[in-house]
Amino acid sequence: MKIVEGRVCDCFVTREGKSIYGLFFAYVIRDLNGVNQFKVIQKSVDEILVEIVKTDKFDPKNVDYIKTKYKEMMGENTNVSVDFV
Repeated sequence: MKIVEGRVCDCFVTREGKSIYGLFFAYVIRDLNGVNQFKVIQKSVDEILVEIVKTDKFDPKNVDYIKTKYKEMMGENTNVSVDFV
């Protein structure tokens, strides 16, 4: 097993100061078809970046699903970006 440095899972904080456990964000993505790996980064209280390593089975509709779920928790004004890496 490789050594992991830094935080693996942490809390995200909304503009209102509400803490959301980081695993929520993983639960939204982990069972979607076509996702090989992913990382969710909170850049600021108003910005979430999702990096996804996708396979050929990835459905583009998943991007809207991810954005909708994250905005439900973080607030509608949160900018959610999805990048494929």
